[in-house]
Amino acid sequence: MGTEAAVLRPAQGIQFRVSRFAVFVAVVGLLYVLGAETTFWIEHEAATGVAFFPAAGVSLAALAVTPTHRWPWVLGAIALAEASVDLQHGQALWMALGFAVANIAEPYVGATLLRRTHRNGARLRPYFTRYVVYAVIVGPVVGATIGTAVASFAGLSDPNAWIAVKWWIGDALGVLVIATCALAWIEQRRHHVDPTVAWPEVVAFPVAAAALTFVILVFWHQPLIYIVLPVLMWSALRGGFSLVTTAGVAMALVAEVVVGSGQTRDALVADVAPST
Repeated sequence: MGTEAAVLRPAQGIQFRVSRFAVFVAVVGLLYVLGAETTFWIEHEAATGVAFFPAAGVSLAALAVTPTHRWPWVLGAIALAEASVDLQHGQALWMALGFAVANIAEPYVGATLLRRTHRNGARLRPYFTRYVVYAVIVGPVVGATIGTAVASFAGLSDPNAWIAVKWWIGDALGVLVIATCALAWIEQRRHHVDPTVAWPEVVAFPVAAAALTFVILVFWHQPLIYIVLPVLMWSALRGGFSLVTTAGVAMALVAEVVVGSGQTRDALVADVAPST
């Protein structure tokens, strides 16, 4: 099967024994907590939306690989994780429950649409379009709508339209970066749709992308973030979809950490001040 195969098609789900499924649900909950905690570290007030929400990718990927009759367990873990993080950071109980509803409705809608429109043998390009529309656009729109309503009732000062836009962007990027990578590797393991690469390369490309991103954001004063592009292109040629998305995850997570710590310089925006 070549690289034109559907690397992201959500099959009927991975069949786990009960004990392994319990571990899977626990891991999903833990990863969701880690992803959600980063938003408070970066934004401090996550109720108005964030620029990148990794937990959204965790929840979509988890549902996409789980049989539908087991979705309630996964959604329950996600809701519990979201509410726990919100309560820990001082949000009211009703707000935590409202945000939990938003963050389970979003992956439910996205994954449901993917399952209903899936056709066996779909090729990569047309299926990826549906994946972007349903999982990256429609699902996060649902989550953003509910989340904005909760934030509005809470009387937050930001305009509702701006909250909705930030919420959608953060969740959409979380799905596009995190879920795409996870699903690509699962499909690679099951159907070998990408070129096979040795583990040293699987490690080396993400490390190179992360290191370049860190150096550019922290130490360089010029807008040179595009220097990472050759690493991404090379990883795509060597390992296909699964490897390039892994390098993208490394790049995104390092950028999030650096931005959250306030260590960025002018690597993303050109210096337009006149020279003297």
